[in-house]
Amino acid sequence: MVLQTLSALYGSAARARLYLYDKGVFRTRKLLRPVISVGNLTTGGTGKTPVVRFLAELLIDAGYRPSILSRGYRGRAESTGVLVSDGEQIYCGPEVAGDEPVLLSEQIPSALVAVGKNRWKSGKEIENQFESVVHLLDDGFQHIQLYRDLDLLLIDGTSPLERMELLPSGNLREPLDSIRRAHAVLLTRSHLIGNAGVRQFEEAIKGWNPCAPVFSFHHQVSDPIEVTRGTRITLSGLQDQPVAALAAIGNPEQFLADLERLTVHVKEKLIFRDHHRFSQDDLDHILAICEKENLKSVITTEKDAVRLRQLPLPRNRFYALPIVARSRDEATFKAWLLERVSRAIGRLAEPASNVSVKNQ
Repeated sequence: MVLQTLSALYGSAARARLYLYDKGVFRTRKLLRPVISVGNLTTGGTGKTPVVRFLAELLIDAGYRPSILSRGYRGRAESTGVLVSDGEQIYCGPEVAGDEPVLLSEQIPSALVAVGKNRWKSGKEIENQFESVVHLLDDGFQHIQLYRDLDLLLIDGTSPLERMELLPSGNLREPLDSIRRAHAVLLTRSHLIGNAGVRQFEEAIKGWNPCAPVFSFHHQVSDPIEVTRGTRITLSGLQDQPVAALAAIGNPEQFLADLERLTVHVKEKLIFRDHHRFSQDDLDHILAICEKENLKSVITTEKDAVRLRQLPLPRNRFYALPIVARSRDEATFKAWLLERVSRAIGRLAEPASNVSVKNQ
């Protein structure tokens, strides 16, 4: 009962905030170049980072220069801001920038990556130094203080909408009717629910937002990467022996489910809170469990590997499982996205920078 009351209060506060921005009481700032927001309704676990990478690579293939604007959660530069990568060099690690920005900088070497709570400031600094960028606002659905030309909302296909509840009862950051703000919905992990499940989601989403197209995405797993050296091994090398699974992400259950589908025998589950900063004591504890249970390998996520690399890991012991996002109908999605980007670029003559604008 207490949690339900708190969730109702949370929902009222979230709606009030959106209303004040919509009426121009709170200020929304606009960048000169187009902004594509990629975000969630939930607190995490929709597979957002692989989708951001997919979008950045799509923009690069189309001749644009992606600028990824991230908060840099739990990094030291979260409040001050910092340029993580200029497309040629990575300037800081996860302790400064957070794990996801560093991972994206490594995965997309030509992308610009900046972190900081004030994403407008980060974007302005990038625009002052670089030309012809298209901004990707990472985890930006609730960051409505920055105007966006395109709002892409990610929804996990394995999490039915009717079971979602607002914080703190559930993991919804804002009410489901916020789906109305999305220009498109990207249904992630759609390969796990089949065509009938996809159609059911499409019908539910259309009930909230009949104008937004729904694009199905799935995630592909590739061969594991040895964390200390970056070399690949075959997945079969981890399927013939029991392993420890290590995760400090928003949705560790999904990672464990992926391992189960890949027939990896997980004997020990080592779960830490999201974005946990691994210490030497943590490493000693993990290795002690492996020795006790005679486990030769620890398999983890790419984001966790970024943080684990800061420690003296033994070689040939820790492996990261790469995840790549793919669109079910990539040609249709690409054409839709690039048409919207072109349309936004066509509006570049309009006043921008530090003016207040009403949300779309």
